[in-house]
Order: sequence, then structure tokens, then C-alpha cells
Amino acid sequence: MSGQERVGERLMEALGGARPASGAVKTQGAGSPGGVSFGALLEKAGAGLIKSDLPVRLARGEAIELSEDQLARLGLALDKAQSQGATNALVTIDGRAFEVDVLRRTVTREVVLDEGDVLTRIDAVVHAGGAIGAGGPEEAAKVVPVPGGGGLPRASKSVLEMLAKRAG
Repeated sequence: MSGQERVGERLMEALGGARPASGAVKTQGAGSPGGVSFGALLEKAGAGLIKSDLPVRLARGEAIELSEDQLARLGLALDKAQSQGATNALVTIDGRAFEVDVLRRTVTREVVLDEGDVLTRIDAVVHAGGAIGAGGPEEAAKVVPVPGGGGLPRASKSVLEMLAKRAG
């Protein structure tokens, strides 16, 4: 198996795979299979360092075209966004922006913001590589949580700066 194993398999391995009838989880402590403690694994998941390998879907009826490389980078960005608690994100990649349902891992639409447009129901902005506003080199996913979630508040300077750069 590769160095980046699936999250569920790693968690079950760390938990020892045993679940008593009471529903409580029985762990095997520090000597658990693979030598990884549950606490260490949970820390990695919280930091977005575990790759889920879950597929990214495109919403039906949307004419969105993405390469396999872009879908893979979106997947990594969604893993990181979910680890930070995001549920609906604006993801920028290679000069494009997409609204994504993080929990369903579905790209719902491509976003083109014109002056005066308002984007709601977003609780994080994620940069999945490439230049903002133009194609560019790949870089690691970065998550910008939106304070309070559920929308882009006026006070979120980092979000406004990111969107301003994208608009040119």
C-alpha cells in the first residue's frame, strides 16, 4: 500500500479494528498496528496531512471541464478544507474559481464575479495551486477560513484581497 493510505483504513488500523457490542471503541494503545497512535493520526487529519483519495464530482448540468491533474489538486484542497471544518468553499485553481460542496465533494458551479456581485453560503476560500487570475505553477493548497462562516463578511480582509487579485 502507498505511503498515503486511505483515512478510514488508517483510523481502523489505529483503533485496532475492534468494536465491542457496547459500541465503545477498543484501542490497542501505543503498540497499535502500524506504530501510529490514534492521537497522532487525529492530529495529522486535523492539519490536513492525510489524503482521502475520495473522488471529486462535477454537478449535473454544469458545463465544467477539469483535467485529471486539476481534479487531483481539488481533491487535496477539499481534504484540507474539510480538516479545517469547511462545508462550502470557494476554490481557486489555475486562474479559475469554483463553488464546491466540501462534504459531498461536488463542484457545483464555476464562479465569475463581476463588480457588485455577492457570493453567499461560503465558509472557506481555498487556493488549490496555480496563479490567481492566470494559469501558473502548482503550489500547495491554502485554506482561508471565513470568520463566522456562511458568507463573506466585509471585515474579512484576506478574502477581499484574494478576490481583488483575481479580478486584476
